[in-house]
Amino acid sequence: MKDSAFRLHSFIVLTAYNTLTGNAVWSSMGETVAGNGSATTVSLNQPGPIVFDVNNNLYVNDYGNQRVIFYPSNGATPTVIAGNGIVGSGMNQVNSPNGIYVDNNGTLYIADTKNHRIQKWLPGASSGTTVAGLTGSSGSNLNQLNKPQSVVVDSIGNMYIADSHNYRVLKWPVGASQGIVVAGNGVIGTSLNNIGIAYDAKVDSSGNIYVPDRNNGRVLKWTPPSLSGILVAGQISSSGSNADQLNQPSHVIFDSVGNIYVCDAANNRIQRWVNGSSMGSTVVGTGIAGLDSNQLNTPFGIAFDSFNNLYVADANNNRIQRFNLTHA
Repeated sequence: MKDSAFRLHSFIVLTAYNTLTGNAVWSSMGETVAGNGSATTVSLNQPGPIVFDVNNNLYVNDYGNQRVIFYPSNGATPTVIAGNGIVGSGMNQVNSPNGIYVDNNGTLYIADTKNHRIQKWLPGASSGTTVAGLTGSSGSNLNQLNKPQSVVVDSIGNMYIADSHNYRVLKWPVGASQGIVVAGNGVIGTSLNNIGIAYDAKVDSSGNIYVPDRNNGRVLKWTPPSLSGILVAGQISSSGSNADQLNQPSHVIFDSVGNIYVCDAANNRIQRWVNGSSMGSTVVGTGIAGLDSNQLNTPFGIAFDSFNNLYVADANNNRIQRFNLTHA
């Protein structure tokens, strides 16, 4: 299993192109579209998270193989577009990458977790450049990161970084040499003004920040400059497998009408929380870890394609599963 203490993750709202309702349904049986279930360098090794670009190409963070793989929407041969498969701190290397984001120009951003930095890879580049953090130097100063888990870039180029072991989310303005704390207060805790180990924090078009608070089994919403979060999924401090609970949530995405979809990692399922609801519902997964096509094993990333099919990084099964939309 991935080192869960080191996973925060990517951040901006991934919105489906077509309108979904709170009654949308996906096939219960998934189809493997990447990986073959074995953790090798010719397949996938604990993949996740995943993102689509504006052309419906899929990007997979191949965590255990220290690289990012590009899967063209036209079915052409996948290619490695970042990382060389060897742990390192060189500009062509990554060390336990945990979050990826692709902008409208095809520029890739990587949360290079154990190098304590954010790397930017231009299309076709053989190496990246450091745009946040200090390579190999963890810390809590505003120019430092400590095991960042995700990054997202807004429409004007500001980065939002889930700074895992500093228990905070940073907004890193364009061209800045340091970040600004916009969620969390740097102290691990259980009250609403703290976050535990956060994974895939996301930012919506209004600047609200949604943080899957892994240790506390919940998703919190921050509206900067507020110092506290609002519970939007799960319970305040009680993990579990009931419909109103989550267990080690790792990633969130949204549909076009604001419903929240949560990778409920330790419950091996994807939960939908209709906007404003106190209860979630399972959209894929059985809740029991397994290899069958209707099962997941520690899901660690979700994304919609342009047709609102749901893709899941099925991390401990070393595969990417597609669940086709059957009713919108």
